[in-house]
Amino acid sequence: ALPPNFRPDGSFPMILEIHGGPNTMYGPYFAAEIQRYAAEGYVTVYANPRGSTGYGETFAQLIDLDYPGHDHDDLMSVVDALLARNYASKDRLFITGGSGGGVLTAWAVGKTDRFVAAATVKPVINWTSMALAGDIARFVSRHWFRAQPWEQPEEYWRRSPISIVNNVKTPTMVMVGEADWRTPAWEAEQFYTALKVQNVDTVLVRVPGASHLIARRPSQLIAKVDNIMGWFARYDPARKNETEDQPEELVLGPFQGKTACIRIPMGAGVCGTAAATGVVQRIADVHAFPGHIACDADSRSELVVPVVKNGKVIAVLDLD
Repeated sequence: ALPPNFRPDGSFPMILEIHGGPNTMYGPYFAAEIQRYAAEGYVTVYANPRGSTGYGETFAQLIDLDYPGHDHDDLMSVVDALLARNYASKDRLFITGGSGGGVLTAWAVGKTDRFVAAATVKPVINWTSMALAGDIARFVSRHWFRAQPWEQPEEYWRRSPISIVNNVKTPTMVMVGEADWRTPAWEAEQFYTALKVQNVDTVLVRVPGASHLIARRPSQLIAKVDNIMGWFARYDPARKNETEDQPEELVLGPFQGKTACIRIPMGAGVCGTAAATGVVQRIADVHAFPGHIACDADSRSELVVPVVKNGKVIAVLDLD
């Protein structure tokens, strides 16, 4: 998907979007997220690496007992091809994907530092915890490993993105739905914690009420894409001055059902306490980029959140 006024001059930012599954495929279908990325000015590339459906059983089975693996190489070759065609700047590359695409995004930032920022959405980070606690735990051990974690612990570790997290230098957003039992929140939390321990720029976005279909509702789709766009803009070298000059103001979106959207300014962080709600703990680590942050509007009468920038309170958000 190409942005408005595109020209192959090597100046445009590019997003590599990776599908989940992993045995699924991109096809000739409308995708709101991809169109939004392009509309925001990004060359957006989406491809079907080995393991995808649509190319026959042999192609789909190339990742059997080797996922993630050489599918990562396929995706990097796509990036190389577009750079060779001068479609994008090598200094403005971004990567994101959800579920199986989240796995490959987390894997990619452990394998290369070519991307200036990443967003891994609802990923599997540790195949051992996935095979014991996800809602497809038995499927994972029976079909994707054909062994239990205690029978082949080295193999489970070899294929887990957490095993190469020590290599990560790329600023990485980690996002998950709080009601996701396919790739549960503790998968995302493991990666987030490991990045924090290593002082890698990261943020954890937990979407209240969202299942594995994290963008099923329009409000969830907006929250997901706005956060990713804000994270990428923060690290885009061509937009450094633009993001530093963001106005210090808050815009509280209208309540829709049980969710509200809070837009926070660039460089600000949300912190504080809320009486017996736990809401702040869900959004406390979402900081330093503009975007919509979903919160529980049921608790709005008790939620008072100071917004901090450069160590100073710049606003107080009261949802009463």
